[in-house]
Amino acid sequence: MFGGGFNPMMGMGGMNQGQPQQVKVSALALMKMLKHCRSGVPFEVMGVMLGEMEDEFTVTCVDVFAMPQVASTVSVESVDPVFQLNMVEMLEKVGRREKLVGWYHSHPGFGCWLSIVDITTQKSFEQQNTRAVAVVIDPIQSVKGRVVMDAFRSINPYHMMMKAEPRQTTSNEGQMKKPQRDAMMRGLNRLFYSMNIKSKTSDDIETDMLSNLNKQEWSACLKRALAFEDEEQDINQQLKELESLTKQFKSQINMDALVEKELDFIGKKQIKTHIVEKTESLSEQVVLNELSLMLNSVAF
Repeated sequence: MFGGGFNPMMGMGGMNQGQPQQVKVSALALMKMLKHCRSGVPFEVMGVMLGEMEDEFTVTCVDVFAMPQVASTVSVESVDPVFQLNMVEMLEKVGRREKLVGWYHSHPGFGCWLSIVDITTQKSFEQQNTRAVAVVIDPIQSVKGRVVMDAFRSINPYHMMMKAEPRQTTSNEGQMKKPQRDAMMRGLNRLFYSMNIKSKTSDDIETDMLSNLNKQEWSACLKRALAFEDEEQDINQQLKELESLTKQFKSQINMDALVEKELDFIGKKQIKTHIVEKTESLSEQVVLNELSLMLNSVAF
């Protein structure tokens, strides 16, 4: 029908829109993207993805790096269009042969989709690599064990002119996922389409690395939050509060155990609970301070 020329039913780079395409993200790349996106909250951040094309329908991301940008709470744009090319050249000099496969950015708290600015940025990446993908991560909605992210690619205008079905409705069974309402309103399956994305954890070591991403180190407990002078004032203030709570509790237990007086304490935190929490916190603070002083005196 179309002969040997360009087929409007094919996507960017000759990719058939009906094929189940997917993006694989390594554990290292996912960890770096999450830390970068969380560090920028409430502003958006962006970076570049490096990797390779495994086959005609699979894109693998093995590493990422941040790039210069101008960001707000609702949009992000690159301010140096040649930065990623220079970065790839420098990585090649140190033996990194991965190519630019796309870019990522964050949507803190408002889901995964592409805005008009994002679509423009994605098309600029597709000019460099027709199979480039855009990954969107929501660091606010991402919780332990579940990362809210999605991968997108722009839709060829010729595909919409032919009034063909959107790629999302022609994927193989088992590859489809329910589209989000916000994404549909922003142009999903009209201006861009979604791709399957998953984390590629090849062994148990990478899985343990991701599970320990936000785990607190034991040495963090020995760090002094305040200076010696401020810490002494803080302890004295807590002792005064504890003394005041003790007097209130003493007067409370001396009261007659009448029903109408017991009703006065319903819905309020008991003074005894205040005393227990304050005592435990103060004891823990004093013990940690003494332990840190002992370690510092021995080590230094």
